[in-house]
Amino acid sequence: MKIKNFLFFLILILVFSPLSIFASITIHKVSTSELEAATQKDYATSSAWKEAAETLINLMAQPMIAPRPAAVTTPELFIKAISDGKSVVFYGRWKDPTLSDDEKLGNPAPDAFAIQFPASAGDLPPIFMGAKGFPVEIAHWTIRSQNDLEKGKKEMKDIYPNMNVDIYPMEFKDAGNLKNLTEEQRRVYSPGKSSGNPQSYRKQTAVDVIWAEGFGSSALQDEHDFHGKGYWTEDGYWHVFIKGPLKPHYTHSSFAVWNNSAGGRKDLSMVWTPLETSGLKK
Repeated sequence: MKIKNFLFFLILILVFSPLSIFASITIHKVSTSELEAATQKDYATSSAWKEAAETLINLMAQPMIAPRPAAVTTPELFIKAISDGKSVVFYGRWKDPTLSDDEKLGNPAPDAFAIQFPASAGDLPPIFMGAKGFPVEIAHWTIRSQNDLEKGKKEMKDIYPNMNVDIYPMEFKDAGNLKNLTEEQRRVYSPGKSSGNPQSYRKQTAVDVIWAEGFGSSALQDEHDFHGKGYWTEDGYWHVFIKGPLKPHYTHSSFAVWNNSAGGRKDLSMVWTPLETSGLKK
C-alpha cells in the first residue's frame, strides 16, 4: 500500500508540476533600506523588485484530503525574493478576481498564501508538512489576519449584525446589570479564548508561523520574526510580501494559495523548489 501511495503522488508530481520540478528561485541581493522599501504600497516602482528574477511555480489542487477539489483554482504562482543577507522577503503574485474573506460559520478559508521551509539542516523533509524527525516551518499569511491587525478583530455582532442574542450577555444590545464586564468575565462565554486558542485573539502580525512534523502535528509558534503585507489590485491579482529571517537551513521552499471565493480549498506546489543564494555572497 505504501508503494502504491508513493507511486500515486509521484505520478501527480510528474503530470501536474512539470515546470516546477526544474525551477529554482534566485534570491536577489539588495541593501537593508531597499529591503524595507520593497514591501511598501509603492512596491510596483521598487527597483529591487524590477531587478529580481521571477519564477513561475505550478500549483495543483490538494490531493490528500477528501473530497478532493474538482479543479485547480490557482494554477500559477509567480515568486520573487530579495535579501540583504540577514532577512529575506518573498513576493508572491497570483490571479484572483476577488478580494474575499467571508468569516461566517461554515464558510471557506480566507484568501491566503503560505511558504514552507525545512526547519533543520540535512535531508529534505517530505513535502507534505514534513514527518517525525524531519520538521518544517510554514509562514502563513491571510487577509483575515491582516484585517485583524489593521482594523481590529471582528466580534460576533460584526460578522452577524442581524443575529438574535440569547445566552451571550456580552453581546446583548441592552446589557442591563451586566455592563462593564471584565475581559476575564467575557472569556467565560468564549471557549476559544478560555482554552488559549491563539486564533481567538487579535493578531500581532499578519503571518502565523507553524511548526509541523507531518499531518496533524501543526503547532503555532508564539514568538517569531515573520511579517507580511498583502495588496489586492483591480486587475484581479494578489501581491503578498512575507518577510522573515534568512536561516541557513532555508535551502528550499514550497508554496500554497487559498482562494476564498472559489471554495477556499488549497492549491499547492508538489515539489521542493531550491533557493539560490550564491549571489548574496558577492
